[in-house]
Amino acid sequence: MSDWTDKHVRVFISHHSSQKSSASLLKSALETIGCTGFVAHEDIEPTHAWVTVIQDRLNSMDVLVGLVDEKFNSSAWCLQEVGWALGRQIPVYCIALHDHASSTGFAGQTQDFKRVGKTSDERLANFIDQLTHKLISDPHHNQILRKFFINELLLSYSFERTNTVISKLRLFSDYDDEDRASVISTYNANHQVRHCHYAQSKLADILSISNFKQT
Repeated sequence: MSDWTDKHVRVFISHHSSQKSSASLLKSALETIGCTGFVAHEDIEPTHAWVTVIQDRLNSMDVLVGLVDEKFNSSAWCLQEVGWALGRQIPVYCIALHDHASSTGFAGQTQDFKRVGKTSDERLANFIDQLTHKLISDPHHNQILRKFFINELLLSYSFERTNTVISKLRLFSDYDDEDRASVISTYNANHQVRHCHYAQSKLADILSISNFKQT
């Protein structure tokens, strides 16, 4: 998922150049929850005027995530990006990359996510969970992510994957008739869903579906 379109939640990843690796890992993780991340050093082609591209992404982003370390707080670019988001009244979420890192300036008035986990992989996974819950609380983002996970159910390639997607679907509510029809169609078309233990009962509870037979 690389297209910067309104079909996905567009996340601008603000970071110091020393955190390229962390930004790339976050971008990849965002794709698993229906988001498209923008990382300047990866997504700007050398022939493009990079300032223009960054401004375009800042003007069209839905969320800004800041990867905060001591260099982030001293970077004019990072602070301008945060200010741009706040000026547009776009949600800003920051994650401290180490124990002594905390947001300053205007970024210090935004919400920092808790660092949970002993390893970098555990902390990244927990951050994605925290961000998912925040995005779900916004009606527009809720709809985008809900449709994303319903489609992920259709694409499920294993029982384990089916259970993982169902666990995400449990986070949502306000399913509409179109959502239910999509799940019923998926249930009948994908044997990794239809034959998954407990899938029918779980999906029935989550989406209030009583009959999975297509008519």
